[in-house]
Amino acid sequence: GDWGFQVVDISNPELPVTEGSLSILGYAEGVAVQGSSAFVAISDQGLMAVDISSPLSPLVVGELHLGGVAQGVTVQGDLALIAAGNRGLQVVDIRVSASPGILDSVDTPGSAWSVTIQGDFAYIADRNEGLQIVNISGHAPIAIAGSVDTPGDAFGVAVHDDLAFV
Repeated sequence: GDWGFQVVDISNPELPVTEGSLSILGYAEGVAVQGSSAFVAISDQGLMAVDISSPLSPLVVGELHLGGVAQGVTVQGDLALIAAGNRGLQVVDIRVSASPGILDSVDTPGSAWSVTIQGDFAYIADRNEGLQIVNISGHAPIAIAGSVDTPGDAFGVAVHDDLAFV
């Protein structure tokens, strides 16, 4: 959101309570959590790594400026994948949260809006260019493996089994 990063206790879904928060410059467009770290895609900034081991006081531990937008983020293992608008898909090494670094990238034909991972593939909602499928297996530089144009703009994507939902 535009009011920063929020940690909300949802142990009682009927009475959610904000536990902690963090002011940020820009909009928190997407959040992914792995262990005691949250990775936040911040609109015009890039990626912010946040230590959430103490939910009452989240702490920024690292940042990666992309020189463009960051619309969405997902994490798997040592990687964060960022849907970076006109800069396509950015693959980031997050082994050390304090110093995330770009490992690879691929320019998508549209504007990468959101991303999810299943196996060796990233699935990107690429706004006016539909769904882009990128091989991230690590055996070669990442590349678009396939795509399908969807009617209208593609803003979100989810994958379950052998189906992508856009």
